[in-house]
Amino acid sequence: MGRALRLRRLLHLQEGGRWCPLLCVLASCTPAAGNALETGSADKPLVTIDAVISRADRPRATNVRWYDSDSLLVSMASRNSPSAVARLLWLDGTPGEVVGNGDTVAPSPDGSHVLEHTSAGWILKLRDRSEQQVIRLPEAGSRTFGSHHVPAWSDDGEYVAIIEHSRPDPADSYRNVEQIDGVPVIEWGENSSAADEWTGRITIVRTSDAQPVSCVLVEGIVGGVRWAPGHVLYYSRTGFFGRDARTEVFRLEATGDQPQRVYHSTGRFQTLVPAIHPSKSLLALVLDADNRGWSDFQSIVLVDAVSGNEVQRLTYGIPALGGDYTWSRRGDELYARVRSGGYDAIYRFPLHGEPAPLARGPRRHFDMQLSPDGRRLSYRTEDGFGRKDIRVLDLESGEERVVRILDEPAREFRLGDWRRIRWTSTDGVEPFGFLVLPPGFDPERRYPLLVDVHGGGAGSRLSLDGPLTLGVARGPLERHAWAALGYVVLVPDYRSSGMYGPKVIATRYAAGEVAAIKDIDDIVSGTCHVLRQGYVDPERVAILGHSAGGQRAYVLLTRTNLYGAAILNEPTPPDPVSNLITLATGRFAGSYPEGILRQRYGGTLAEKPERYKANYMFDAVRIESPTLIMVGNEELGGVSHMPVEVLFSILKQHGIPAKLLQFVQEGHTYTHPEAARVAFEAARSWLETHVPERKDEGRQGDAGFAKRASGCLFPR
Repeated sequence: MGRALRLRRLLHLQEGGRWCPLLCVLASCTPAAGNALETGSADKPLVTIDAVISRADRPRATNVRWYDSDSLLVSMASRNSPSAVARLLWLDGTPGEVVGNGDTVAPSPDGSHVLEHTSAGWILKLRDRSEQQVIRLPEAGSRTFGSHHVPAWSDDGEYVAIIEHSRPDPADSYRNVEQIDGVPVIEWGENSSAADEWTGRITIVRTSDAQPVSCVLVEGIVGGVRWAPGHVLYYSRTGFFGRDARTEVFRLEATGDQPQRVYHSTGRFQTLVPAIHPSKSLLALVLDADNRGWSDFQSIVLVDAVSGNEVQRLTYGIPALGGDYTWSRRGDELYARVRSGGYDAIYRFPLHGEPAPLARGPRRHFDMQLSPDGRRLSYRTEDGFGRKDIRVLDLESGEERVVRILDEPAREFRLGDWRRIRWTSTDGVEPFGFLVLPPGFDPERRYPLLVDVHGGGAGSRLSLDGPLTLGVARGPLERHAWAALGYVVLVPDYRSSGMYGPKVIATRYAAGEVAAIKDIDDIVSGTCHVLRQGYVDPERVAILGHSAGGQRAYVLLTRTNLYGAAILNEPTPPDPVSNLITLATGRFAGSYPEGILRQRYGGTLAEKPERYKANYMFDAVRIESPTLIMVGNEELGGVSHMPVEVLFSILKQHGIPAKLLQFVQEGHTYTHPEAARVAFEAARSWLETHVPERKDEGRQGDAGFAKRASGCLFPR
C-alpha cells in the first residue's frame, strides 16, 4: 500500500478538510520581477543563517513620508550607522538631494523647515540649512524621555508636536538600595516597575522661534497625534500595564495647557489614532468595537468630535488595522489597511456605500500616507520572499507604481517556495498559514517539518518575520534558511490573532479562557493538514515557538505527542497561575496588575477566582518531546524565567532530554547578530539530534509513524 494512502487512512481526513490553492501570485507591477522565476534558478546559492544575519548591516528604510505632492522623503539607516540619511525620492524612482540627517527627519508641509532628531537632541533648521536652532525641551524631572514618534506638523507649518515616551527601566526598577541606620535595604513596593507606568509627553513647538509653547504629560502611551485646522491637536492615550484599562482621545489648543477629553472607551487600543474629518465634525477611530478589551478584531468607528458619541460604524466583519488610516481630502471616504490572512490590504471605506479594495495581493502593505494634494497614496510592501519596495497608488486611475525596490533577495539566492494555505480547524474556524517548501522540492520525498508558531499573542498578526532574527534582520529569510536545510516550514495562524471575527474573541472572553487553549487546536490541525499531503516524514516533526508562540507550544506539548522535538524561545507564562505569579513577584512585587489580568481573564483574582486555577505549567510531566529552551535577561526586557525553570526541572526529573540556555546580553529578542546566529545554530543542532535524518526518508517504520500521526486523532 502506498505511503500517502496509508497516511490518509490513518488520519481519517476530516470532513471539509482541503488543500487551498497557491494564493501567492506574481507581482504585476513594473519593475518587479516574478519571484517564482527567481527562486528556481539553480545557479544561485542557498540562503544560510550567516547570509540572513549579514543583511543586518544593509541600509534599511526607517521612515517614508511625502515631501510634497511630487516627491517622497525616505530615511535610510543601517545597524552600523544608526543615524539615518533622509533623501528625496522622485516618483519615477530617481533619488534626489539629501534633506537631513538623524534617526528622525520631518519636513514642514511647505518644505521651508526640517526637524531632525540627533544625538544633540531636536534640531530645527531652515530648508536651505542657512540657520538651525536646538529646541530646548522642558525639564523632565526624574524621568528620561527616549522613544518618540515622527513629529506631527500643523497644516500651515506654524507648529510642530514632538511626541516622546518614558518607560520604566526593568534593570533599575528594584535596584534602588537605601540605607537605614547604615543597613542596606530595598523597599520593594516603592520600587515596583509596574507601579511606575509609562508616561508620554507632547511638546508643541512654535516654528518661528523654535520655542516650546505647550507641554502636556500623558499617563500611559500616546497612541497617535493628528492636527485639525485652526491649530487644534487631537491625541489618543491608553494605559499599558497597571490598573488603567481604557483608551481616550483629547483635544488640545496649540498654545493651551489644559487638554479636553472628547472620547473614551474601555479597553487598550495602542494603535488608535484620531483621524479628523475635513469638516472637523467627525473623528475616525479604529478599535475593537465588539469586545472593548484589546486590539483583537478591530473596526472603524466614527465619533462626533464635540459630544464624543459614536455615530456610525463603518465596518462589520472586516479586520481593520490601526495607525495610518486617513480621510480623503473631500471627506467622502476613509483609506485604511485591513488584515488579509497574513498579508495586509488597503481599502477605501466610503461614508455611504460598500468598501472596496485599493491595493492587495500576496504581500504586506504598511506605512500608508496620503499625498498633500490628496491624489495619491504611498506605502511600503514586503512579501514572503523578502522583497521590500515603496509604491504609489493613483486614487483616480487605480494605477499602482513601484517607485523603488529596497531589497530583493531572490536576485541573490535560490529561495524556497513560499505559499499561503488555509485549512479547517475546530468550531468552524479556518486559519491561514504560510508554508515554505525547500528549493528543488520533490513531492515524492519525505521531508522534516518545522512548525514555527508566531508570537504576539491575542490580537497579533500572522507574521512574515522569522523569530530568531527578528531583532537584527527582520523578514522571512530565516524561514527560507530552514527550507534550504531541507525543512518544510509551516507558520500557522491561530484564532486569537484577531483575523477570524469578533465572535471567536467574544466566546473566549465570556469563558475567561486562556487564549492558548483553543489556539493549539489551530496549530495541531494545521500540522496534520500538512502531514496529510504525504511529503512530510511524521517521525521528523518539530515545533518552534517564540514569545506567545512559545506559550502555545508549551501547552500544546502537554496534550499531544505529534512533535518529536521542541524549541521554546522566550516563551510567555503558559497559564493564569504562572502568569499571576510572574506579575506579582520580582520587579513587579507589590503592584497588582489589575487591568491586564481583568482583560485576560474577565476579572481579578477576587472576582473570578475559579479562572485563576488553570495550571498548565505542572502539566509538563506529560511532555515527551525533547525540549530546548532559550531565554534572555529579565533585566533587559526578557520574560520571567520561573515557568520555564519549572518546565526544565520537570523534564530533567523525568528523563526527557532538555536544555536551558540564557542569553545574558539579550532581552526578549536577539539584538546582536552573533547571538541570533548562536540561537539558530543551537536550534539546528537540537533538531538534527532529536529528529535526525533517516536513510529511508520516512518510507518505512510504520509503528513509529503511527505513534506520531495518532496525535492528530487523539490529542491528550
